[in-house]
This record gives sequence, C-alpha cells and structure tokens, in this order.
Amino acid sequence: KYDNIPKEIKIYKKFSLSPNQKICVLLFPKLGKFKESDMQRIYSYIKKMGYFLVVKTRPKEYKKLPKSLHGDMQVNSNIYPNDSLLLMKIADLCIISSSSANEEALFSKIPCIDLVTNNKSYERNKYLYDPKIYKKIENWEGISYKKFSKYVNSLERKNSNYFDKLIKRFLFTHSNSSE
Repeated sequence: KYDNIPKEIKIYKKFSLSPNQKICVLLFPKLGKFKESDMQRIYSYIKKMGYFLVVKTRPKEYKKLPKSLHGDMQVNSNIYPNDSLLLMKIADLCIISSSSANEEALFSKIPCIDLVTNNKSYERNKYLYDPKIYKKIENWEGISYKKFSKYVNSLERKNSNYFDKLIKRFLFTHSNSSE
C-alpha cells in the first residue's frame, strides 16, 4: 500500500482540493462508538482552527452516516491506492479513532490525534506512540476547544524533520516497500 503513491499535485486534483487549503482528514470511527453531538463538537473545533475537514468513511458505513457528520467533504472508497493514505499525503492533520492508522500517518509525515472510542485495554502500534507526532485523547467527549487546540498545537507540523528520524527507526527509507 505504500508503493505507487501519486505526486501531491495529482492527489489534490483527484479530490478537487487546493494546495492552499489547510486540510484535516478524519478517518471516521465505527458508528455507535460515540454520540453525534460529541463528534459535531470536534468538527466545530477543527473548523475553528481553520481546517477544511475531509471525512473518510468505511464503505459499509457510508450511507448510514448522518449528514451533520459529512464534514466539508466526504470520501468513501475501498480501492487501490488507498484513499486514506492519499488524503494523509496532502493533509496537515489526521484524526483517527482507536485505529492502527498511526502507521500511515507516520509514513505520510502528518501529526495524528487519536480520539479513543474503543474501551478495550489493547493498543495497536504502541511502538509508534510519540508525543511529538501522536496524541491519544481518552474521554474526549465534552473536551473544551482550549484543551483540544492545545493537543493539536503541541504536535510537530507536517513534514517536519522529526518524522524522518522516526520513519528511519520504525518503518523504512527505501522507495519500494517490498524491499
């Protein structure tokens, strides 16, 4: 999945987005794991911070998502290359929810917020947890704008050299992942 990713300009064109936009891609959590009003609050914070919100949904939940949670743009596909990965390559911030997508976020050199919705005690890709690029927020329901924005603003910015160090340590630096 990490090979043959188009250049950023092609990704912007595919999704009809502008390189001048500040983009947040939100990998939508499984339905039923949160209250709609809590997710709407997070959306309002993202918008207040100046982001264009792209919501990536799973194909099986696409039609069930309430319109109030579509964001500025909703993307739903299950094709190669992976749209989540493409969107991360052009976005400035990624929001996940109890997902292993923090690996893709690191690969894409994008900071990541994890809104925990899975109450089980297991943690995926724990070795990739680094407070400079990844913030896990438990009990995010009802979080204030001040606290949420503090989490976001404490992260490294997209494409910071810090990502390169972690990629070298935990992923790979060659151009072909099958190597």
